Amino acid sequence: MRSVGTLERNEWFTFLNDVGSSHRLAFTQEESDSFHAFISDGVDNMAIEHFQSGMSKIGASETAEDSPAAATAPRIIIAGAPASGKGTQCERLVAKYGIKHISTGDLLRAAVVAGTDLGKTAKGHMEKGELVPDELLIPLVAEGLSGVSEGWLLDGFPRTQGQAQALKDTGVVPDVLLVLDVPDSELTGRCVDRRIDPVSGKIYHLKTNPPEDDEIAARLVQRADDTAEKIQTRLKLYHENKDAVCAVFADQVRHVDGNRAADEVSTAICRVVDTGADADMDASAAKIQATFRGKQTRKQMQQGVAAPVFGVLLVGAPASGKGAQSGLIANEYGLTRLSTGDIVRKAINAESDLGKQAKELTDAGADLPDDLLVQLTVDAIKASTSGYVYAAASYSSSSYASWSCQTCKCSAVS
Repeated sequence: MRSVGTLERNEWFTFLNDVGSSHRLAFTQEESDSFHAFISDGVDNMAIEHFQSGMSKIGASETAEDSPAAATAPRIIIAGAPASGKGTQCERLVAKYGIKHISTGDLLRAAVVAGTDLGKTAKGHMEKGELVPDELLIPLVAEGLSGVSEGWLLDGFPRTQGQAQALKDTGVVPDVLLVLDVPDSELTGRCVDRRIDPVSGKIYHLKTNPPEDDEIAARLVQRADDTAEKIQTRLKLYHENKDAVCAVFADQVRHVDGNRAADEVSTAICRVVDTGADADMDASAAKIQATFRGKQTRKQMQQGVAAPVFGVLLVGAPASGKGAQSGLIANEYGLTRLSTGDIVRKAINAESDLGKQAKELTDAGADLPDDLLVQLTVDAIKASTSGYVYAAASYSSSSYASWSCQTCKCSAVS
């Protein structure tokens, strides 16, 4: 096992945040660099201000963890465009983690129903599809957060850089800022068919999440700003402000693909909350692990030790992009790129026994049988001593089993 003192700069950044995630800590690149310099080269070569910043996070974490609730009560901000699925995911997060849900939408609607001065003013902005001004929202949110000792889920706020900075200035910083990413075309369709039950406040969708019975269906209403025209205004405002909000809480931002089934989105969100890593971070970690494997392989080769062959089987429908992706993977990790067409052409040109059989069949316009293709592929893989990525043909399941047995193991299947 390598000592942490021998890790490279980017390796150390990944290691530090992997360890920190279990304590709900996220370190910036500058903070990571300062720790790396301290361990590798000593005090003289580190940036003291970033070192102190990183240490203060560790100290704050140790103080917070004195409370038994600290480890089980995450503080979450969830962000996403209108109809991105925030409402559904908020319900699930509250149920799973037992945290308080604070929704600016609910707070505003309650104020409108109550007929308060703030509610009357906010109603005019909401019906036009405009953002409610900060001077109205901030007092509402402050009141909602006051006295919350357990974890919380803040939904619909902050939406502007000013709101985010005001929140941060009061000492309110989330463990994670979840951003649900959904294409605008999908969002428009979701909004137009969205309905609300004025009795329960529950949100329905006429196509994907219809009401449970006719009684509920009869009382559903459409929000005044859930029209095709007004949703474009709201989407424009969201995109104009999203990056600025994320910049304020840059260390806490985690993206989740919201354009899939609600259960899949929930699984991805819980992984982020529990581990601190989103899909991009997982991909980076996988790349680093592949780099480690490459270094280990080169070391074994230098020492005369036979290194295991790393193989990737890439499966996909016709025109799914297997060929292009296999080329990118091969270049990135130094693997031999294999494809059925290239394998067959090479065998024919080499005039091997299998190649002669393939030539006779192709000249006659016949399809090559699976057993012949499998044997050609097996021979090509066995010749790939540096590892391979194979954009697979559409074999039958029995042929895949035969291929797997003859080539021993494939390290990854995509």
